[in-house]
Amino acid sequence: LPFLYMFAIGLPQVEVSRLLVMPAYAEIDWSGYLNNLFWNLNYWDTASTLAGEVRDVRTTFPRAMSVALVAVMSTYLLALVVGLGVKGPNLEWRNWNSDEGTLALVGKAVGGTALKSWIIAGAAVSNIGQFLSEQAESAYQLQGMADDGWMPAFLARRSRFGTPTVGLVIE
Repeated sequence: LPFLYMFAIGLPQVEVSRLLVMPAYAEIDWSGYLNNLFWNLNYWDTASTLAGEVRDVRTTFPRAMSVALVAVMSTYLLALVVGLGVKGPNLEWRNWNSDEGTLALVGKAVGGTALKSWIIAGAAVSNIGQFLSEQAESAYQLQGMADDGWMPAFLARRSRFGTPTVGLVIE
């Protein structure tokens, strides 16, 4: 939601010419770019571990993954259009630095401190969600390995709701 709001209020400030700048090949930080791509693709694999908990997985799962993919791509695209197109201090894309929270700085330039805080809060909630999905994935993997005899049997225990509680506790 913060990026949608940032896009709505920032779009009128976008200078289209700034979106058409092409850096020289040698100017691109390829290792940083590939690292960023890899980081942004993290946690998509955790969904497959939880697929067994989904009703009608053959239709629900592909539909949910497709909707999630479109939502994620749209969010990044909309935020980057504003981030690259808006002119302001510290907003030149060549100076972007992950240590500074660049999209939060874009939010501040476009919508003030409140939008910057909203973007940071959204990032915090996202990180919590990523941690919890990774924790759930690992717990189910431990439980599955225990079911197959590769790990101690106590890891296969589930709660009355079917949750692999031992795996969640030790994760």
